[in-house]
Amino acid sequence: MSKKEEGQKVYISIIIPLYKGMRYCERLLEMLQKAFNYKDFSSHYDMEIIFVNDFPEEKIMIPEYDFRVIILNNS
Repeated sequence: MSKKEEGQKVYISIIIPLYKGMRYCERLLEMLQKAFNYKDFSSHYDMEIIFVNDFPEEKIMIPEYDFRVIILNNS
């Protein structure tokens, strides 16, 4: 990283479509949390996870993580 780039964060958005997939969310987010904590990743990157829920009848409940988690219910 050059001197000019030091201190600048890279912004990452991960979009995950879900259809009746609540059972996979917790494991997936745990893996992303481990990756986010790997070698001080959070000091260089700002990450958000966007779940697009294609089955809004199933509510998605997500605990807090070190990154933003956004849930969009698609009718």
